[in-house]
Amino acid sequence: MKYLFLSPYGAVHDWRFSEYQIQKILSSSNEVAIIKCNSILHNHCMAIKALTQNKFFKNSFYVNRICKRCCFNQKQYSKNYKSFTIDDYISDLDNKIVSKILLNINKNNFINFEYDKIKIGGLKRLLSLKKPLIFDVSVVSDGAGSSTYSHLASNFCVNRLLELCKSRSIAIEELAVYDFKKEEEKKLILDGWNKLSLELFNQTRADLLLFGEESGHEPKDLYCTLILVIKTPFGFLSANIGDGRAGYSNGTETRPLIVPFMSFTAGATFFIIKDGWDKIFRSYVVFEEKVDYYFVSSDGCQEFLIDGSSKGAKTGVYDDILGDNAFYDLNKPFQPFFEGLIKSLNEVNTSEEANTRLTNLIENGLYSLNNVESELKSISDPRLDDDKTLIIHYK
Repeated sequence: MKYLFLSPYGAVHDWRFSEYQIQKILSSSNEVAIIKCNSILHNHCMAIKALTQNKFFKNSFYVNRICKRCCFNQKQYSKNYKSFTIDDYISDLDNKIVSKILLNINKNNFINFEYDKIKIGGLKRLLSLKKPLIFDVSVVSDGAGSSTYSHLASNFCVNRLLELCKSRSIAIEELAVYDFKKEEEKKLILDGWNKLSLELFNQTRADLLLFGEESGHEPKDLYCTLILVIKTPFGFLSANIGDGRAGYSNGTETRPLIVPFMSFTAGATFFIIKDGWDKIFRSYVVFEEKVDYYFVSSDGCQEFLIDGSSKGAKTGVYDDILGDNAFYDLNKPFQPFFEGLIKSLNEVNTSEEANTRLTNLIENGLYSLNNVESELKSISDPRLDDDKTLIIHYK
């Protein structure tokens, strides 16, 4: 059996020693692990609250002393066991959100308190411990040019969604355990990712709203799109709100990973902070074990990396939203562009040199190959002067 200990007993030596004895007995035939705190719970620690009931002890000197003693004892008595430090698994923003939630709990509503459909006394997961991600995660967000602080919003969403993916790494890994070649397990992956991706985007949006509230920015000033692509052993998990592009090659043909929303009309896409975002949000699972390269980009790159030689399907994933106004282009990655790009990138030996070449190409239309630099008018055209972001994973 596995036992995971989380308690405030480190504040008093005798308490922690007694707990240690229990852990020692259990570990003889069971797996024991310990959750520790390195002071991140300082402002809402049960031990500090319990030991400072007397107003004489309610000052920073005693509070800090209790906190340091607890951290020291937990460290000493956890040496022989696998341990996790809370500070390593939640960000400052997570802590701020938790603190705000805790303000709503009092002695009158404690028993019945409920947050996001989780009830006290019925917690299945207190928090999702982060593990080092074994999958590549790519996130792209593009701010709306007409939205004053959209650059802040896009930067916030990229970092926050990446942080949330790390915190939900166990849940992501669980989806990769299933055998996608079995129909019943394939459905578990599809349903599981649909639920998890919606949770990830919903939390990112909630945190963006909180960021705007604390920064004094209106939601209309924080418009941005958001794309997530996770590479797994069985293929890809992806999701998006708004426009942008993502796709891959399996060596035989190129295929899309997402479907952008109204990418064909300037300013007509949708943004994660807007009400009704969840109706536009889409998630996808692609089962493809052989992958030569894949990419994620903002819509500013689509003129040169998407094949525009043919029309797309007449129907698609946004029909329920757009009805007869729905329009879909081919949404197929343009293989000649990526072949040339990868040839150029494979000429250099470091990631820094590769990034320099990629930046010169995307920003200035300057292509380097065999020590010759040439300008590609299809990219340097001033009419395509839009924010350009491109992430590419290649062999």
